[in-house]
Amino acid sequence: MPIFSTFAIYFIIWWLALFIVLPIGLRTQAEENEVVPGSVESAPARFRGLRVF
Repeated sequence: MPIFSTFAIYFIIWWLALFIVLPIGLRTQAEENEVVPGSVESAPARFRGLRVF
């Protein structure tokens, strides 16, 4: 298998795993009862992107 195909498969699997793990433990602003004016209630209360990566 060429190196590009290997990299493409790795990249696709990595992104799928990221989007599977991203919502685990997510608390919305509505659940925290701290809705920031101008944002939707389903927005995350705290962004924890570095922890996920």
